Order: sequence, then C-alpha cells, then structure tokens
Amino acid sequence: MTTITGMMSPADARVGDPVLTNFAQGWKQARFVGSLLFPSVTVFVSGGKVIEFDKSAFRRYATRRTAGSDVAEMSFGYEGKPYAVENHALDASVPSEYIRDASIVPGIDLGMRAVQRVMGSLTLGLEADQAQIASNPASYPASNVVNLSDGSHKTWDDPTADPALSIETGIEAVRASTGMVANVMVMGPKSYRYFKNHPRVLDRFRGISAESVTAQRIAAMFDLEQVGIGYAVEAGPHDDDPFSDIWGNNVVIGYAPQGSLGLEEPSFGYTYTMNGHPFVTPPAWIAKRRSWIYGVNFERAAVLTGQSAGYLIQNPVASAAPAVPPAPAA
Repeated sequence: MTTITGMMSPADARVGDPVLTNFAQGWKQARFVGSLLFPSVTVFVSGGKVIEFDKSAFRRYATRRTAGSDVAEMSFGYEGKPYAVENHALDASVPSEYIRDASIVPGIDLGMRAVQRVMGSLTLGLEADQAQIASNPASYPASNVVNLSDGSHKTWDDPTADPALSIETGIEAVRASTGMVANVMVMGPKSYRYFKNHPRVLDRFRGISAESVTAQRIAAMFDLEQVGIGYAVEAGPHDDDPFSDIWGNNVVIGYAPQGSLGLEEPSFGYTYTMNGHPFVTPPAWIAKRRSWIYGVNFERAAVLTGQSAGYLIQNPVASAAPAVPPAPAA
C-alpha cells in the first residue's frame, strides 16, 4: 500500500490497483456508441502499422490442389498507415473530509466513484475521436458517402422523403463493397428524432406511435445487430459556449464484428487498446491538498481499418430544421 507520505514506488506503479483496474476495464457508459463501429482489440506494442482490409480480405481463393503441389496462401490484411496508441491519463481526488481518518486509504466504494468520474471523461474523449473518424467523408470511398443536403436529395424533414430507403442504400453499398452485410448503425440524435417521426417510417410500423419506435425496433427493421444513438455532447472551451453533438447531423452504417476475436478480422474500424489498459494506479496521499489521488492511464487509438465497410449519410436533416420535429399528424 502507498504510504501516507504520498511517495509511490516503481513497484506500486507497475502493479497498480487490481480491483479498480478491473472495474475501469469493465466500465461502460450507455450513451457512448463509438465502440459499435470501433470495437476494442488488445495490442502489445505502442506503435506499428494498422492492419487494413481491401477486397483481398473477401476474395475466394483457389484451394483445390493436386498431390505435391503448392498450397494457396492468404493474409489477414496489409500493413497500412502507422499508428501509435495515445497515452491518456487523468487523476481524481478524494478529499480527506469524505473519510473519517485521513491516514486510511478510502474504501473501495469511494475509489470506484473516483475512477468512474475519470473514466467518464477519458471515454468521452475516445467517443469524440471515434466520431471524428466516422463523420469524415475521407474515411470512405466516394461511392459510400451521400450528402442529403446537397440539393439533389430530399432530407428527412421533408415528409415526401424516404429515410428507410436512404439506410437500405447504405446497407447495400457495404455489402456490394465488401461482401459483408452491415450489422451496425450509429445515428446522430437529430437524425434519429426525424427518422422515428417520419410519416413513411411510421407507415412501416403500423399501429405503433413514434414514441415506440426505439433503436431496437429500428435495428430489427433493417436486420442489424445494433443501432446506437449518439447522444453524447461536449462543451466548448469557454463557460458560455453551447454544447455540441459529438456525432453531429450524420448517420453511419457499417460492418464491425461485435465481440471480435482480434484485429485480424475485417472491420470498419478498431480501437487499439494497450494490453492491461485502462490502468488504475494505487491511491496516493497528497498532503498539501489533504486528498487521496486516484490516477487512471488509458493508452488507446481509434483507427480506420476498412473504408469500404462503412457508409456515411451526411446532413440527413436540413440544418434549418428545428431540433425537435413537429408531432406527426394523427
């Protein structure tokens, strides 16, 4: 255990707090959905080349052979752009006023609450990184990007538009590009609200009100494994700055294996996570602040691995449309 002096030995730093580290590694925030498109896989080195996937990952190989002939060989993918896991770290303090005796390390409950606050911030940053990649048209082949506000399409705030067709087009584009059937979708909150209230969508859900059109029902509608709504927001650098939606006015459709066995499996993206992270250091006493400090290290990097395994719908709702759609006609 770290002493009251607050000095942490190298052994402390290496071993960490196993209970709180296990808690941090299992911590989930329901409103974060980036992991649907960027599932986490473990890496054991801090840098290298991203394993990317092109059509060769979906090619049928000539496997029939005669006795003594060479065996055909396939690779998992090819080495693409370099990556380096980013070292993110943040501390949380537990003031001595919260505990009866400042010389005693806070109980596990207070420790978990401190780590939970830190993980909320660290994973918000990861969610923003994932959304930035997925919302960038450069992350896709040109054929897998559509901007519904470019003047040649109808946006979903138009009652004559067909939002379901927009999504079906994206699902088919992923299949045609990779041979894999899209299995996940992330919708920005404004896109989701207009989709579930659209008269053509409600016509498909006959007898069901807009309030009953959930992400789970939408997933079933398109034979997707999961649909995530990107509710996460982030504040600007100044106190009077408004909050902004991290996923913006976008819909992302993709193939990403849920519960992937490793980074060799084709996917739209991955979150390369250093083995053993996130990692919680043992609590340290800071006398000047009369507080115990819990530190969390999180080495990770969101990477794009299969451009063709994704489809981006930009601006499905016109920018001038109100944030909340009008109630559908009775």
